[in-house]
Amino acid sequence: MKQQEEEEKRYRDFLRALVQQVTELVPEGASVRTRQIRRINGCVIDGLQIRSSDSTLSPTVYVRQYFAQYQSGSTIRELAENICRICLDAKSVPELSPDYFRNYANLKGTIVYKIINYESNRELLAGIPHFRMLDLAAVYYCLIDRDAYFTSFVIRNQDLNAWGIPEAKLFREAAVNTPRLLPPRICPMNEILRGMMEEHIHSLQIGEEEDEAGRDRFLCEEQAEFLSEVDDEVPEIYVLTNEAKIQGAACMFYDNVLQEFAEKSGSNLIVIPSSVHEVLLLPDREFGYGANTYRRGDLMRDLDEMVRDVNRSEVAPDEVLSDHVYFYDRYQHRLSL
Repeated sequence: MKQQEEEEKRYRDFLRALVQQVTELVPEGASVRTRQIRRINGCVIDGLQIRSSDSTLSPTVYVRQYFAQYQSGSTIRELAENICRICLDAKSVPELSPDYFRNYANLKGTIVYKIINYESNRELLAGIPHFRMLDLAAVYYCLIDRDAYFTSFVIRNQDLNAWGIPEAKLFREAAVNTPRLLPPRICPMNEILRGMMEEHIHSLQIGEEEDEAGRDRFLCEEQAEFLSEVDDEVPEIYVLTNEAKIQGAACMFYDNVLQEFAEKSGSNLIVIPSSVHEVLLLPDREFGYGANTYRRGDLMRDLDEMVRDVNRSEVAPDEVLSDHVYFYDRYQHRLSL
């Protein structure tokens, strides 16, 4: 408990210093403010905005990610300059008038869905249209691409009323748009880990002490070689997400994505909710229980326990999707708990 309190104090000190530094860097006439933003799973996070008198567009940056960079060695000045660049770049994009958002015809091609936990978000879901699936809920948002700058907003009940459309129409639009705007991507886990190691090797700076950089490279290369050697000895694990790698867990509900992968694998699938951004796919033939549903039930309970532990210790609270794994039956074309 004391360690958590000390960490929170360091974060609050960092937040005050960051706001002060950003305030010193913004153009004259602009103001800097922080506000608390309600996220999923009951989480509330700090956002920072730069407002200018001649603009209604005010993007929000989330401060926690910058605190992590600060703890990794970035200076407050560097982080403040980065925030100013992000906000000023956003302000250079031509603004859309409020009337644009009142016209459903302007937005229908941008409507997509993401999935969140149903029980953990009951209060939030009371105010937004949604569709329940298993222990999850699909919620709708608009994803607007404006000159390489993406903005999004969750669709609320009042938006639906203002547009004068039924929720069923919203669902149909999202079912078509989401795979088109956020296409699915499946990669072997080891391939992703090797790619991350290679990126790290390439990012090593000459400014490091030569001996330290050499040791780092050697360790990464050793780990990459080890992954190649054990490819045939560990269960096949695949990551399913979208090409943006954001809110990619929704891909498991795209038409035919799980079915096509199961047919290609020649196996039913165990689907592990890693976070709202991705799920892990395990061909269940790897576990050798065949048609023995009792043994499969034991395995699913063990995996549920593992997922709960990981969610509590490793996943950001506002990115937790579910404490339960899912089973995809390729013969019944059915995803279940």
